[in-house]
Amino acid sequence: MRDFFSELKRRQVYKVAVFYAAGAWILVQVADIVLENFNASDRIMQGVILLMALGFPITLTLAWIYNLTPQGVMMTPSADAPDSPSAQERPGIVVLPFASFSGEPEDEVLSNGFTEDLTTLLAQISGIFVISRNSAYAYKDRTTDAREIGRELGVRYLLEGSLRRMGDQVRVTATADPGR
Repeated sequence: MRDFFSELKRRQVYKVAVFYAAGAWILVQVADIVLENFNASDRIMQGVILLMALGFPITLTLAWIYNLTPQGVMMTPSADAPDSPSAQERPGIVVLPFASFSGEPEDEVLSNGFTEDLTTLLAQISGIFVISRNSAYAYKDRTTDAREIGRELGVRYLLEGSLRRMGDQVRVTATADPGR
């Protein structure tokens, strides 16, 4: 029985019940005053009270199933469902801007596009946390130790590399370094 009451508290059903009861009481008081001034039938007031009473269990059921969060209305996860790992628990990675050794402007554009595409692809993997492209580009053309970058960005891994054009082919080299 204790688990049931702790589950009610976790799902915030108590809070919803108190707010509903207070709101229903205020609505009934206002309806009583307004309906009396309009000489309305007692049946209307009885209908208001009946609607408030019928709405109470419906509201509590919805409070049990759904949770109001800053992101909107979401289903309340069950207590035994594993929580999704937070960004702190997931391994983090940053894709540093890939170097272009040719010095040609179009190769620089290719290098930047490759880095951005790689960052986007890694970000689609739910088990890892990927640092944004803008944060990574702050380290472009800087010679900073990998561990220092990892500490500054709070990531476990750094992916860096280069692109070289050789005729019609592009050679990509990449290394994954520990960041912390």
